[in-house]
Amino acid sequence: MKNIFYLVILIFLYSGIIPQSSIASAILENPTSYLTSPATLVKLTADQPNIDTSKLVVTQPTCNKSGIIKGLTASTTAPEQLQYSWKDENGKEFGTNPDIWDLLPGKYILTVTGSASGRTATYGPVTILNFTGTYIDQSEAIVTPTDCGKTVGSITGITASGKGTFRYSWKNAADIEVATTVDLTNQPAGLYTLQVTDDTDCGPVYTSAIQIGELNGITISDSERLITKATCQYNDGSITGIKTTGASSYKWYNSNSATTVVSTQVDLKNAATGSYYLVASNANGCTVQSATYIIDREAPADLGGIAKIVKNASCDLNNGSIEITLQNPPAVLPKSYRWVTKADQQTVATTPGNTISSKLTDLDAGAYDVYTADQSGCESFLAEYFISRIPALSVNSNSVAVTDDACMNSTGSIKGIQATGSAPLTYTWTDEDGTIIGNTLDLTNVKAGTYKIIVTDAVGCTQTLTYTVKNTSIIINAPTTRTIQLCAPGDAFVSVPAELGFKYRLYETANDLSPLMDNATGKFQVRALQSRSYYVSKYSGNCESPKVEVKIEVGVGALSLANAFSPNGDGINDTWQIPNIQNYPKSLVRIFGRAGNMVFNSTGYGVPFDGTYNGNPLPAGIYYYVINLNSGCSALSGSLTIMR
Repeated sequence: MKNIFYLVILIFLYSGIIPQSSIASAILENPTSYLTSPATLVKLTADQPNIDTSKLVVTQPTCNKSGIIKGLTASTTAPEQLQYSWKDENGKEFGTNPDIWDLLPGKYILTVTGSASGRTATYGPVTILNFTGTYIDQSEAIVTPTDCGKTVGSITGITASGKGTFRYSWKNAADIEVATTVDLTNQPAGLYTLQVTDDTDCGPVYTSAIQIGELNGITISDSERLITKATCQYNDGSITGIKTTGASSYKWYNSNSATTVVSTQVDLKNAATGSYYLVASNANGCTVQSATYIIDREAPADLGGIAKIVKNASCDLNNGSIEITLQNPPAVLPKSYRWVTKADQQTVATTPGNTISSKLTDLDAGAYDVYTADQSGCESFLAEYFISRIPALSVNSNSVAVTDDACMNSTGSIKGIQATGSAPLTYTWTDEDGTIIGNTLDLTNVKAGTYKIIVTDAVGCTQTLTYTVKNTSIIINAPTTRTIQLCAPGDAFVSVPAELGFKYRLYETANDLSPLMDNATGKFQVRALQSRSYYVSKYSGNCESPKVEVKIEVGVGALSLANAFSPNGDGINDTWQIPNIQNYPKSLVRIFGRAGNMVFNSTGYGVPFDGTYNGNPLPAGIYYYVINLNSGCSALSGSLTIMR
């Protein structure tokens, strides 16, 4: 038997059930001394819990965050559960788990106890430092209710800790500040919240919402209210089932007439359609008003559904309409339909019945009710409809600028019209013949005349405006001309300086009405067999300058050449000009120095001689020219002086 017992002990030792401590070793060395009873065995197998601090994390409180101790673990070799208890230095327990949160400043000790052995191990104290931010303690708050209808309620006993100067702000349920002291006094019933800030950067802290109650108050409960609609044409509606406490008198009012009491009972009976509210009061001067309740007219008999077509009022007219149609009409149709305004219940129209539809037209914007009457004349509310007003089309011409045409050049315009209305807006411009000439708000590039714009909005409203563009004439200066000299009969080029925006006409005589040629360049080629004159004018649209004479002189030696020029860059006489040389595009112009060296050579003389050779200025002095017109004229030669 002893051998079996020893074997069991060995198995327990090596399996960890019994710790291999010095006591367990003694059991093996002297089993007769230690294994005399089961109680002795149990006592020797118990072991003290071991607390592991390797992962301990202590989070100190900061601002509005409390302290935390976590990461401690405990173990034991005995087969038992461990129990944890955190207590502060005053012995107050703060937690029964290895980790604890929401710690105030203080010192905390952990005790771990084996559930079977009762053996313990402790760790600590762990110090949680004082807060660096603001802390509110409302655990000792004292709330004093107010009397009914008075402002004598208070909230006291709240304390704050933190740094520096404290600032207090009490706010009611409407978020309105009512006090700036730590104690709130002289307040009516309601919910209040305290905000506290100090000299730290942690920001404000708040209490929870605190209710100041009301003594001798009145409560109204409408959870069991019953609203009975008025029937047919009778004022037999009612509002019942409302419960009150603390009230001794009652007054019902119609919302449309707040000065007239319609009943003094808690239940409202025999009431017409409308909105009502109850005012309950007592001898203490308390008064409470209920919500507003609406008594409608009893719904009409099932008419099988209603289809409606609503057309809103537009164009600043009372042209709205409502058409209703019974979709699944009953066997007996309504005798009549009555339309009333929602606001004042004034009858707008009564239309015959015994049909499945009724239409009301020429309506202003607003809400309308329709009632049906059965064959006995009992009227029932059918439906409510709304007519909106579409914003009117507005066309403003206060800033319109009409620019007249000039010389019938189609330079007239009408700009600056402003239009607002239901988008999209469309614009139609027409001329005096009714021809459409534009579809934008501004009309441009038109001749003199009368023009009409029609502005149309998305719902078809239109406005029409008419404008007149006049024609203005301008005085056009005659073009500048000069005499053309030809050394022999041939083609001559009549040329005047061209100006942007003008055209030019060449006439045979000064009295001709029809021109020989017409262009915008001011250049005309004519055949001159003998000396004669042509006439040139400048015009724009139907405005024309006077005709000016252009003489063409035909003859040998007719060219008048300058014998000197001064290329000094002053813009005057800087190049050697050869009048009418353009009439001889094949002419050859050469200039020589005194030594016979050629310093200029040009065919057609497109670029006049400027007194340079290869880009370098020639010295002042006398040079010689030879001009071969290559048109049957004799070559011209002579001297040319460069002056500098």
